[in-house]
Amino acid sequence: MKNLLSLPALFLALAFNAPAQSDQPARRDGRPQPPLTMAMRNFRTVSVSSKTALVGSDTLVGALQRHKEIDTWGVSFTTGGSADVILEVDHTPLTFIYHYELTQRSTGLVLAAGRLHALAIDAADSIATHLVQRIAQYRQVADAQSAEVRPKDPPPPVTVVQSPPCEMQKCPAPR
Repeated sequence: MKNLLSLPALFLALAFNAPAQSDQPARRDGRPQPPLTMAMRNFRTVSVSSKTALVGSDTLVGALQRHKEIDTWGVSFTTGGSADVILEVDHTPLTFIYHYELTQRSTGLVLAAGRLHALAIDAADSIATHLVQRIAQYRQVADAQSAEVRPKDPPPPVTVVQSPPCEMQKCPAPR
C-alpha cells in the first residue's frame, strides 16, 4: 500500500523538478539540444589523469595534441588543476585492456567512455584516436586542408589520330 501512495508523489516530484527547456539552445527543428551534445561541443579544457604507470598523463596529452582536430577545436590540456572535463585512464592488470572515461566536471555526466586492447607502447595513441573520433561526432571539423581539396579534374579527352594506310613499299621496315 505504501508503494502505491509513493508513486503519485514520485511523479509530482519528477514533473516539478524537470529542467526548463529554454535553458538550452534549440536545434534547427526547434527541439532543445541534449546535455551530452552541448557538453561535447562546448568544453575547452581537459584535465588528464592516469591511474596506471603504463600510460602516463603527459604521454597521453602528447598523443592527444598530435591530432590536428584538437587545435581546430581550441581544446587545451592540463595534468592537474581544474578543467571543464576530466579524462581518466586505467589499465586492467595482466591484460592489454585499457579503459578511458571523459566526464564533465560540473555535472558528473559521462561524455565518452571506452575500452580497448593495445600494447603499452601504443595505448596512448589508441586512446587519443578513439577519443578524438568520439568528440568529432559532436563537433564540426572545419579543416583547412579538407576545405581546399577539390574533386579531381576529369582526364582530358583522348583523341585518336589515325594515320593513312601506307603502301608496302613506303613503310619503314621494323627493326
